[in-house]
Amino acid sequence: MKIDDLTVSSETLQVRMIDSSGKRYSGSPLSWLEREGILVPPTKKNSILLGSGQKKTVLIDLVKIFGELKEGTYKVKITYHSGGIFFVDSKVFNVKVVSACPVYSFTPRDLFQMNAPIRTVWVNLEKNRFHLFLLESSPNIPMNIWSCRSIVELEGRQEPWLSLLESSDQRYEHVLWSTEEAVTILSISRSQQPQIKKFTSSLPIHKIMGSPFTAEDGTLYLLISSEDDGGESASVFKLSPDGKMNLTRFSSFEGKLIECSVVFRNRRAHLVYMLEREHIIHYLDLGLDECRVNAAKSIPLEPQITPYSGLALSYTCRGEGGERMLCAHVLAEEGGRWHSQVIEVKEGRTVFSFFFPSAEQLKLLDVVLDPECMPHYLFQDQVGALWYQSPKEIGSQKVTSEDEVCPGNILSPTLLVSSPLSCHYGVYLRYIKGRSHFVYKNIEKL
Repeated sequence: MKIDDLTVSSETLQVRMIDSSGKRYSGSPLSWLEREGILVPPTKKNSILLGSGQKKTVLIDLVKIFGELKEGTYKVKITYHSGGIFFVDSKVFNVKVVSACPVYSFTPRDLFQMNAPIRTVWVNLEKNRFHLFLLESSPNIPMNIWSCRSIVELEGRQEPWLSLLESSDQRYEHVLWSTEEAVTILSISRSQQPQIKKFTSSLPIHKIMGSPFTAEDGTLYLLISSEDDGGESASVFKLSPDGKMNLTRFSSFEGKLIECSVVFRNRRAHLVYMLEREHIIHYLDLGLDECRVNAAKSIPLEPQITPYSGLALSYTCRGEGGERMLCAHVLAEEGGRWHSQVIEVKEGRTVFSFFFPSAEQLKLLDVVLDPECMPHYLFQDQVGALWYQSPKEIGSQKVTSEDEVCPGNILSPTLLVSSPLSCHYGVYLRYIKGRSHFVYKNIEKL
C-alpha cells in the first residue's frame, strides 16, 4: 500500500483531546509553529510503501503540540489521514497531567548559537523525592515549550548543570552535579528511548569554569580550577564516550579566581577570567583536544577600581560589517553609578561603554549580551524585588509584583534573549514561582 509518510513534521496526524470539563483541544505536529505566529504553508507530502504486516511508528510529544497543559485527566484520540481518502483512528486513551513542584532550574547560555533551542535542566520535588527533567523550548519565543523529558530520580537534592552542545541536533548531552568529594555525570542519548550512563569522578574542583560542553561524538569537556600552593591552576577534564577520563592542566593563576566566562566553538574554548585585586581581563584561546593555549592576551581595565562583576563573554556580537566579534562585558560601581564596558578581547578595544545610576543595595543576578553588543541586567534589591536595566534607558524597571520575593516564592531567575531572526525578538525573564510553575515575561522588545 502506498500512503503519505508519517513523520513528526507532517500534517498527516491530527490529535484531539477533551478535558474533564468538556473543553476540546485539537492540534497537529506543526501546532508549535502556529503558537509562534508563523503561517504554516502546506507541507510537501512524501509517500512510503507498506507491505502486508509492516508498520510505521513515530513518537510525538503532546507538549510540543498543545504547549503547557493544566493539571487533570485528558481523553486523547489520534487520527492518521492520507490523501484525504484514507483515515485511521487510534483507540481513545487517557493522559493524566499532574501538578509540578519545581525547586531548581539551570539554563546553559549558548553565546555562539542564538538560533539553537533553549535547553533547561530542572528538578521536581514529589513526595520528598527529587526527579530530574530536561526542558526544551523555542529560541524564537522562550515560553513555547517543545519537550519536557523525565530523566532520572536523584539521590537527594542536587543543583545540576546541563552541557552546551556542539550542534543542536546531535545525539548526546550531559548533566552533572558535584559535591566536595566527587562529580556525578549522566551521559544521555537524545533519542526516542534515552539511554543513560552514570560516571563518578573524584576531581579536585574549586570552581567549574563556565558550562560543560558536549561534542558531537559524545565527548564531554569540563574546565575546572583547583587550588594550588599560593594560587590556583586550570585544567581540562575530558570524558570520552567509552568512559575513559583524562585531566590535563593548561594554566596556573597567580592569584584567586573570582570571575570567568567561556564560549565554546569548534572544539576550542574561548575563556576570559579575572583574579582577585587585579584590574585586568585575561583571555585564552584553548584547543580542547590537545589542551594547548593557542593565544593569550591581558587587557587592562579603566578605571582601576575594584570590585568588578558581571564578566560575560559572547560570540554573538556583530560588528558594523556584520562580522562576528568575541566580546567580554564587565561592570564596576564608580561614584554612585554603574560603569558598563564591552571589550573586543582579541584586539583589546572598547566597543561599548555607558554609565547608569546605582541604587542602594542592588545585587547583580544576571547579565546577557544581545547581538548588537548591548548588555542587559537583572538586579535584586534588599527586599527581594527584581529590577531590569536596559542599555537604552537611564533608570531600571521593576519586573516583579509586590507579592513576589527572591529568594522566597521566586527561584532561579534568569534572562533569555530570543533569536534575532524571530518576530518575537526581545529580552525575556523566566523564573520559578511558588514552587508550582515557570513564569515567562517579555520585558523588552529588541
